[in-house]
Amino acid sequence: MTSARRLALPRPLHLIVVLAALATVLAACGSSPTLRRSSEICSEPRLLPAGTSSHSFTSFGSEHRYELYVPPGYDGTYSSYRCS
Repeated sequence: MTSARRLALPRPLHLIVVLAALATVLAACGSSPTLRRSSEICSEPRLLPAGTSSHSFTSFGSEHRYELYVPPGYDGTYSSYRCS
């Protein structure tokens, strides 16, 4: 009968492989995205009068125009973009 032989790695190489795998797992688990306070992200509401107003901006040399509708009674305290 032929006996199956295991691939034997030299001890130092085996240790390096295990430590590299462990370092990779710990680095992936320990990292978290940096969170910023909402005051760094969101600005104070800029109030516009109720109604429709025309605006424009330039992007990559092209001017773009849009109309913005502000409902009557809107006070700027609510946004669909959440700042937490």
